Amino acid sequence: MRIRTRRGRDRGDRGQVALEYIGFVTILLFVGLAAIQLGVAAYAANQAGTGARAAARA
Repeated sequence: MRIRTRRGRDRGDRGQVALEYIGFVTILLFVGLAAIQLGVAAYAANQAGTGARAAARA
């Protein structure tokens, strides 16, 4: 038997929003860190190309 609160929701659903928020934040952090890693990799590739061109000229 579930106890209903004043707002009409069941008390069994009480932590659902917190769990959904934690899941969303986890995915958002993962996507953000992946974007940063992709930027670092592109920067390193650019620097390697610049270094190779400078070495070829020298």
